[in-house]
Amino acid sequence: MSIFKKLEIRETDVGRLLKDNKEKFEALFDLMCKSSPVRLLFLSNLDAIQRKEEPPRPTVAQIEGILMKEGIEESKAEKIAREVAEAIFVSISERRAVSIRCGNFGLVAPFDEQKIEPKSIPSLKHVYGSYFSNLVSVLETVKDFGEPITPADLANAYHNCEKIGVMMGTEKIFLCETCGLFGKEDTICPHEKIRLELFQLKSEILEAWRRGAILCGYFAYALAQDGWKTLTEVKAQGSNNVWHQVDVIAEKEDLVLLCECKQNHPSNALAKDEIMKALGVFEDLEKAIRGVFQKKTITKIIVTTGVFDKEIQGIRARKDVLLIDKNHILMDPKIWRGKIWEIRG
Repeated sequence: MSIFKKLEIRETDVGRLLKDNKEKFEALFDLMCKSSPVRLLFLSNLDAIQRKEEPPRPTVAQIEGILMKEGIEESKAEKIAREVAEAIFVSISERRAVSIRCGNFGLVAPFDEQKIEPKSIPSLKHVYGSYFSNLVSVLETVKDFGEPITPADLANAYHNCEKIGVMMGTEKIFLCETCGLFGKEDTICPHEKIRLELFQLKSEILEAWRRGAILCGYFAYALAQDGWKTLTEVKAQGSNNVWHQVDVIAEKEDLVLLCECKQNHPSNALAKDEIMKALGVFEDLEKAIRGVFQKKTITKIIVTTGVFDKEIQGIRARKDVLLIDKNHILMDPKIWRGKIWEIRG
């Protein structure tokens, strides 16, 4: 009998988002399994891409400090500072022709990292700069994994995402630096041109990425392709009627997986305290499962797109725990799926 028929399960908002848009997400996760550039892109940290793209802006505390130096009392300074900070944020977002925050992904082809602006077309300086900084911010963040990726790889990733319906091409602009012309068709003049191309990511995909659910969904989907039954982003009832948030629960034959997924920046080390907290939740759920299924082999898995803290030797030595970091999750899923199934032996 399956544990899913006995374990008390509730949906979460994120789980419902994945379930209600199952076709779109499965198309994306399938492409991630097959394409390394697409996998690198969507396993990257979205917040890190946004921070690289947007210029630094003053914090509330910095603005408040300036106001207080001008003699404005603290209670009023804080309120004004928050309003000013929000206005700056909105202004920056609205001025951008291309914005990751809005789900826009731009291409510049041919791409020259030294060409920050088209000098012969000053009227398009802002637009070109927006496309340029968008592309660079994505490339730099993806390269933080230490894996090679080129603008051409990213272009292929965007076009493949367009083919499966998770991105939509919304704009093309052709710039001729020789004669200073620009337009939506390549026929504006006979010279070689710079092509700006804009793609819009589907809002459901962007929301899941923003909430860190792409890694969970991808991990569960890759397991399902190997015959695992899975649940993603659910609440499960442990012992003493305590409910726990679980990223992925999977079952195949007599093996059960309880998984925590952390879509972090590649340089971020997952602290020992965070790992122990997740294992504490899994151990409580294990009690509930053991109450009905004594012979199941239960493995606790922590997955991160970053690295693990160095002070976890004891955890690594546990036979009931598997730690999967960026070096493994970026591989073809057949490789890390094999590691999981080896536990059974």
